[in-house]
Amino acid sequence: CSTWGFGHFRTFDDFMYDFIGKCNYLFASSDDDNLIKFSVQLQRKETCCIEKIKMMIADTDIQVNKDTIKVNKKRNIELPYSKSGIEISQYGMLIKLVAKSKESELAVIWNKRDLLIVEVDNGYQHKTSGLCGDFNGHPVNDEFENNAYQFVDSYKEDEDELEEACHILKADDMPKTCLNYIVYEDLCTELVNSVAPRCTVPKKRFVIRCQQDMNECHVKGGRSCACATFSEYSRQCSRALQKVEMWRLPGFCYLGRCPGNQVFQEYAPPLIPTCSNQAVTSTDRIYGCVCPKDMVLDDLSGKSFCVKVSNCPCELHSKIYFPGQIVDTPCQICECTNGNWDCRDQPCPGRCSVEGGSLLTTFDYKQYHFHGICIYLLMKSPLLPNHGSLNAVFSNCDDLGSSTCLTAIIYKDNNNTIRISNKETISVNDEHEQRLPYIKDGVTVFRQTSTYLQMNTDFGLEIEIMIDPIFSVFLKIDADMNNTLTGLCGNYNNDPSDDLMSSNGGKEDLASKFVDSWQVIANCNPAIDEVAKSCNENAVDNEHAKSKCSVLQNKNIFGECHEVEDPDSYYKWCIYEYCYHEHKRHEFFCAAVGSYARVCASKGIAVSWRSYTNCHITCPHNQIYFSQSEACGKTCASHYNPELECYASDFPLDGCNCPANSYLDDKGKCVKSSECPCFVENNSVISSGYQAKIGEEFCHCTNATMMCGDYPSKQGFFCRPPQDYFDCKFAGKNEFGAACAPSCQLLATDSECCAVECMSGCMCPSGLYLDGEHGCVTAEDCSCMYNGISYSKGETMMKDCERCICTRGKWYCTEKHNCPSTCVLSGEGHIITFDGRPYSFESKCEYVLVQDGCKMNDTQTTFKVAMEDVACDAYGPVCFREIKVQMKGFLLRLSAGQYKLNPPAASQNVTITQNSLYIIFEFYIPGGHKAALIWNKNKDIFIKINRAAPKEPSVCGLCGNYNGNLNDDFMMRNKYVASNVLEFVNSWKEHPSCDKDVKVPTPCLKNPHRKAWAKSKCLIIKSIVFVSCHSKVNHVPYFEACVNDACECNFGGDCECLCDAVAVYAKACLDAGVCIDWRRPDFCPVYCDFYNIHDLNVTTNVFQYSGSLNCTWHYKPCLCVFKPWAYKGINIEGCYHCGPDEYYNPETGTCDPCVIITTPPTIST
Repeated sequence: CSTWGFGHFRTFDDFMYDFIGKCNYLFASSDDDNLIKFSVQLQRKETCCIEKIKMMIADTDIQVNKDTIKVNKKRNIELPYSKSGIEISQYGMLIKLVAKSKESELAVIWNKRDLLIVEVDNGYQHKTSGLCGDFNGHPVNDEFENNAYQFVDSYKEDEDELEEACHILKADDMPKTCLNYIVYEDLCTELVNSVAPRCTVPKKRFVIRCQQDMNECHVKGGRSCACATFSEYSRQCSRALQKVEMWRLPGFCYLGRCPGNQVFQEYAPPLIPTCSNQAVTSTDRIYGCVCPKDMVLDDLSGKSFCVKVSNCPCELHSKIYFPGQIVDTPCQICECTNGNWDCRDQPCPGRCSVEGGSLLTTFDYKQYHFHGICIYLLMKSPLLPNHGSLNAVFSNCDDLGSSTCLTAIIYKDNNNTIRISNKETISVNDEHEQRLPYIKDGVTVFRQTSTYLQMNTDFGLEIEIMIDPIFSVFLKIDADMNNTLTGLCGNYNNDPSDDLMSSNGGKEDLASKFVDSWQVIANCNPAIDEVAKSCNENAVDNEHAKSKCSVLQNKNIFGECHEVEDPDSYYKWCIYEYCYHEHKRHEFFCAAVGSYARVCASKGIAVSWRSYTNCHITCPHNQIYFSQSEACGKTCASHYNPELECYASDFPLDGCNCPANSYLDDKGKCVKSSECPCFVENNSVISSGYQAKIGEEFCHCTNATMMCGDYPSKQGFFCRPPQDYFDCKFAGKNEFGAACAPSCQLLATDSECCAVECMSGCMCPSGLYLDGEHGCVTAEDCSCMYNGISYSKGETMMKDCERCICTRGKWYCTEKHNCPSTCVLSGEGHIITFDGRPYSFESKCEYVLVQDGCKMNDTQTTFKVAMEDVACDAYGPVCFREIKVQMKGFLLRLSAGQYKLNPPAASQNVTITQNSLYIIFEFYIPGGHKAALIWNKNKDIFIKINRAAPKEPSVCGLCGNYNGNLNDDFMMRNKYVASNVLEFVNSWKEHPSCDKDVKVPTPCLKNPHRKAWAKSKCLIIKSIVFVSCHSKVNHVPYFEACVNDACECNFGGDCECLCDAVAVYAKACLDAGVCIDWRRPDFCPVYCDFYNIHDLNVTTNVFQYSGSLNCTWHYKPCLCVFKPWAYKGINIEGCYHCGPDEYYNPETGTCDPCVIITTPPTIST
């Protein structure tokens, strides 16, 4: 419905009438409870111009006075505006307001002069009132025709704010018959036709309005007085996507100059490409300003000029870079090119760490944690000399045995075994404690500060050891070792997806199974992934932990670092550490905050954080604290060998050291140089001024140097046969008994046993290896483990896209290149990318989930999936989610349980399969790649792509870039990898009307009264119901997402939110080959019996009661319940009418038998 010019009106039912009144009138409204309630009023001051627009959209009050827009009577807002489910933005040269709900959508458009438009969807039929009519499908309104002025006056609203009272309209106030101005008919016909000669929108009614305009013009017959009518006809034709001519002239209906070097077009998209979003698209057309051909709007540098793409600047961390400028980081160099970042990797050392007791970050940046007591192989490479390897000792953190921690590391090769423990001691070859610094066979160990030791080597391995507050290690290796490593630190092949590769060559899903395979001593208990002890069981501890760890989110302390490193994962780890280590909470809290501070320092941002956390370092003796300290020349040992401690660290470390001009002696005190003792080669210390005999000479210690002559000196049991019992009472030197019992597991690590003490027990005889329940076997007959299941020699397994065969205790796998991958969007903004990175965000806007054309030299988008969340109210959860699939040839919209495919003829290119719970859409995207969308008719969508060629197509968006590396999944639209979720999500906004108010959701904080209920219901994910899936799919992130969603749905639909969240985990289990029957009559039931007593009326597409009983329809948690891997299609739960060993074939319309296969289940993600 619209009004324009000299009081012309067009109703929802396409009826046109005219009147001019200065009162405040109800233009359009609806108060239906099932739709967005709205009311739009307008008031004209002059004969044409609209003085005021008053809108009430749901609970939001909006007033428009020419150039000002006030929301809820507050100060004038700036565009774009987005809040409470309402968006207001520029729309060409107009302004557009959009409001959406699950059931309805409406838009209000105006031009600050004489135009007002209200657009509603078909749900408002028979439910509107006002000057726009009742939208009943009948254009001619009898009441209007008989009493037009009474009809108009009936919608006159209060007039308190008017300067003069409005009079009741009379017949004389209505426009005269067109006989009074027929003289203008020919001219108006010519002018209307010039706007859009080939447009099929009827022209006659606009010719009549043109005649009225010329007759009412202050200069009779003035053509310019009909400009509003010509513009409305142009808009109507553009809305119908029909060609409109450039009919305006500088002296005729001219709308003024466009800003900058933009040019006016009559038929243009309302959104124009910009440097930050060069691929913006819109199917709408309207008159407005656009950039000249082959140019985009520079929206970054603040000049608002159109430029060639090659002249576009780039944005990074709110800073603007111009074309050709370079950002150089230690591992990457990026150049601003065509508005995007063209990044190239540089040779970069690999880094692995074990922090906070048991948090391990691999060389490919995959993080995991576990709890186990054993010695594990941390890393090994054939490039380490003399068969070198690094092992990690995990023990109880305290005497109470309440938690496990890293307590020592052991570097072992054919010549030496160097052990560095959390007691700040170093021993070599299990002999007495070695004083620092230590140097031998290319290995140097020295003290950096009171809290850090460092081990350097001449073969590309560097280890930084943090002693206090919690023993942690940080490894750095040369890039030459890429793809040569094994152990807990991963294989360093730039692919984190295979970092949990077990010693027998299989990729494990659970960290505990993975680390168990890398035990380097025998008879250790299995590791576990999760412990029951957490803050979730104690609300007071929970709030205390969050309060303490919130320092990481404090912008006043860490704000500068937030731009380059997202604190979210450190915040969560801090809470976990605080809760898990209840006897050493402060120490682990300080270590967790220190981990983030360390990362900040590594990126050039030094943060003074200790004073805010009470994590002070107490210096021993007369040492003093340095926030940035270097070891070089700080100890008396530096006199013995000045270069010994002068290895540069990557960044300054904090801790205690000696003041200037003093040196640390062997007792930990700072002394003058003249008081320094001397260090001799047999690890002895000679105090200053004392003498000692070295060889055949007598020497004395002076200024930390031994002076010899005139020159300084630098220097009853049962064992299962054929095992035998080993008794440590009879052990010889370097015999460790059962601690080094030969086993298939130890054989698979390809490492030597790393025991430190003998253990009595049973051992296989020489040449045989213990293989679990199989007893002693030859190396040739060793079995393989995967997810805790033993596979015999020669057995095969399918994992993801790999076919693996067990040979000599190891998996040998062959990978396919056209593997499918799935991106999941669920609940209140939870996403798991194609490469498996989970994250969550909260914002009501339209974003790109996935699109193609993401290479630097190929930015043409031919396929796009976008999503938009709409809230139930200003502060509520997502009420519904709209999904749009745009591809050449069709547009598919999914929303509120319904889908719409345009044009309908495109259905021949899309295969649609439905059941009671899901709809599956399958189609091919350009390049011959198969894609599928699995939609639960609500908020959950699974996007599956099966590539026809390796790494094609190049994709990007909120679903990541699908390159197998989850570390770069946060690649922004400008090709730079974002440092946090908010920066990443904001870059994929589709419309500038959205603000940047993206949040990481915290619904249980917002609705604390929901938390207990949410947790109790979501515990089903952790329960025995899903226990068979726990070893295949990590349930923790799904449980957390479930709790968040159940907390968020704080009114109505809470069970729907809960059930959808559990269903997402069940679907992940099914994709992993585990079918879980989890629904119950009292928990998320599905009413399949409905289909037994109702039939579908094909004419009305509505189910009707049949009056008969057909008991063939039943709920199934999957197709082929007893062997889900036997179904080759997309397996989903739902209502089915085939038997348990059958599946419904939509192509033939028959129930086909589930095919029996001999190989174990295919596990795909």
